[in-house]
Order: sequence, then C-alpha cells, then structure tokens
Amino acid sequence: MSLENIFAMLAGFFFVIFLVTFIRIISFLEKRKVKINYFLIRFLMWKYVSQYKDITLEETGSVGSLYSIWTTSAILMLGSVASALLVIISQR
Repeated sequence: MSLENIFAMLAGFFFVIFLVTFIRIISFLEKRKVKINYFLIRFLMWKYVSQYKDITLEETGSVGSLYSIWTTSAILMLGSVASALLVIISQR
C-alpha cells in the first residue's frame, strides 16, 4: 500500500469522525430547541458548532467534548489531505 493511499484513508477516517460528531452536535442543539436549517446546513456549520460551544460553556462552565473532537478531526483531516497531496506531487 502506497503512502498516498494511507494518507487518503486517514483523511476518510477523520472525515467520518467529523461528520458523526457534527450530527451529534446538531442532535444536542435540537434537544435545546435551537432551530436548524437543514437546507443550508453546510453553510451554517460553523454557526451551529459555535452555538454548541456557547451553550455547553454556559450550562457546564466548560466547552463540550464534541467541540474538541470536531475541531481536532477537521484539522487532522485537512493535514492528511495535504500530506497525501505532497506525496503525490513529490513523486512526479
């Protein structure tokens, strides 16, 4: 298995974690009666994550764990994609 395939699989794995975590954040917000616009959800993703952060900070005094998982998986996903692209470019 080549290195770019390993990085691509890692990016896919982190993308799945990113999506599952976002779905759980949306579920959390719905339980607290936050109106979710499903038609524009991709464009409002940052808004909903920010609302989750604010609500958990207000309720518990600390930021919820889903926020950290979501941001970490996003960073690792982008890093994996960048690494895969660097490996592909360096092989040419």
